[in-house]
Amino acid sequence: MDFNKPVFLLVLIVLVPVITVLYIGFRRGLDDLKILGGVHRYESIRNVYTVKSFLSGLLFILFFVSAIFALADIRWGERIIQEKKKGYEIVILIDDSRSMLVRDISPSRLKKSISVAKDVVREIKDGIFGLVLFKGDAEESMPVTDDTVSLTAILNAVQPDWITSPGTDIEKGLKKAYQVFSGTSDSNKVILLFSDGENQNGDPVRYAKYLGKIGIPVICLGAGTQTGGIIKLSNGKTVKDRKGMEVLSRLHKQILEDIAEVSGGSYIEMYRTNNILQRIVKEFARIKKGKYGSGFRVVKRERYGLLLLFSVIFLSLSGLIWKVRWKNTL
Repeated sequence: MDFNKPVFLLVLIVLVPVITVLYIGFRRGLDDLKILGGVHRYESIRNVYTVKSFLSGLLFILFFVSAIFALADIRWGERIIQEKKKGYEIVILIDDSRSMLVRDISPSRLKKSISVAKDVVREIKDGIFGLVLFKGDAEESMPVTDDTVSLTAILNAVQPDWITSPGTDIEKGLKKAYQVFSGTSDSNKVILLFSDGENQNGDPVRYAKYLGKIGIPVICLGAGTQTGGIIKLSNGKTVKDRKGMEVLSRLHKQILEDIAEVSGGSYIEMYRTNNILQRIVKEFARIKKGKYGSGFRVVKRERYGLLLLFSVIFLSLSGLIWKVRWKNTL
């Protein structure tokens, strides 16, 4: 048991004069009984008067103590509550397809994306993060959490072709990112998409438009250049087409710009943008912060309402005792 406003407990000092006044009133009452009841009835009336005075005084003291405890916001028992913080729910969505191995931006599209993502996690303090990787399919790598240490460790471990499904489907990535969000209605959700814009399946612009309607902007980070480059695998081989020619992968910025526009987000081209992190932070600054649950904690249950109820009952009983006749005397 504890008190949220213990300063009010100092008022309990007033109990001393209250008890003194009650006792003085009791003694005066006995003197009045002698006069009103006479000597013959005094003995029979005194016992009843003493009991009533004691019970009424005790109930009045209980009323006083209960009221002070209520003012001091007494608490006992425990309950679990979810902590709410003001900020953003952010899902980092990273393209893990083979084209992200191209080194037209240093050290590669994928590594640059991971580096920027880690910078964002480190820089934005008022947010919680989730991670989704996608290729022909999409997988949740980490649910939305405030555990940025674990998230950074997973980002450091990301490798090409973690997802084995062929092709690239940005729409599936966006859908999975949406599913990763906590579902809290008053949180402001943002998707941070890292991709070169190559897309073989689905209609990401159509789904991005849906995200825009429900208030989830997509900030698109374009990985790559218009010039492009060949796709060199970890074993040193290059990806070739059916004719045996090396595949040249270029940045498809138009689809990323369209996704950003229809969702209410923005497009940032990593190759052309200086101070990428500052630009991203600036984009978040224009997005209104919402509230999100960042964890749970145990708190004491508030009991002031119960104590107020007790105080009213005690005060009522204290007065009611004098209204009840005992043995046809008082």
